[in-house]
Amino acid sequence: MTHTFETVEIPTSHGRALTAGIIDTPGARAAVVVHPATAVSQGLYRAFAGHLADQGFSVLIYDYSGCGDTAAPGDDRRRDIAMSTWMFEDIPAANAFARERWPDLGLLAVGHSVGAHGQIAVQQQSPVDALAMVASHAGVTALIPEVKEKARVWAFFNIIIPLTARITGRVPVARLGMGKPIPVGALTQWAGWSRKENYFFDDPGFDFGARYAAADMPVQSVCFTDDLWATREATTVLTRRMRSADIDEVDVTPRAGDSLGHMGFFRTRNSGYWTRVSDWLSDQVTAQP
Repeated sequence: MTHTFETVEIPTSHGRALTAGIIDTPGARAAVVVHPATAVSQGLYRAFAGHLADQGFSVLIYDYSGCGDTAAPGDDRRRDIAMSTWMFEDIPAANAFARERWPDLGLLAVGHSVGAHGQIAVQQQSPVDALAMVASHAGVTALIPEVKEKARVWAFFNIIIPLTARITGRVPVARLGMGKPIPVGALTQWAGWSRKENYFFDDPGFDFGARYAAADMPVQSVCFTDDLWATREATTVLTRRMRSADIDEVDVTPRAGDSLGHMGFFRTRNSGYWTRVSDWLSDQVTAQP
């Protein structure tokens, strides 16, 4: 079914509105907000959002500060937009918008990579009824099992980011073929976390450990066996700290000829895998008192 997205703007505490798209599903039984991966434009999630609407959900997709349709010229040079900005400001803003838009519906979330990091971290302040964390892991370079990929990622975090950020004030992500522009503040913070044994849990500037221990919602943790980054080992760095959550671990092996990896799950060609998440979300609506 073809769905029409309404473009909306989400107000934030830092003053920059987030550009978002919503599907208002008639008679929806719950709402789902999709928190994106690092600098991933909402376009990646449009087809998946349509699938969720077909399952009876109203849906919100959006772009983080400095990314996608939310970005303004020069945002890739901004040091005040960090990954922690997305987690502690943008994600709560998206949740608040969804609750205001659909006040009579329960609110569920799908967090892709850093999107799940943030929702877990703010669960006590900006709760959802359940979270599907998709390809969401601690981005510790040392945990990447494939040697070539580990070397590539190490070079990006330890050479390219610090060098180009210092010399030019930005990181030429697009020119390097690694996606769309990302604020330099987010990249430098991410690079710093990647070098720590326990990722952001070892950052003394934040209380991620306490936040994760307090997160008390049902969680589906989905990993893909061909994902070079979000392995189950790297994901467990997060889930083992979520002592109050009810966690369902799902490891998906792609069928012969398919590729899921870190980004492919949300692509239309892999729509046959989507029910692994949407069925679980539906079960969480049924399970609510």
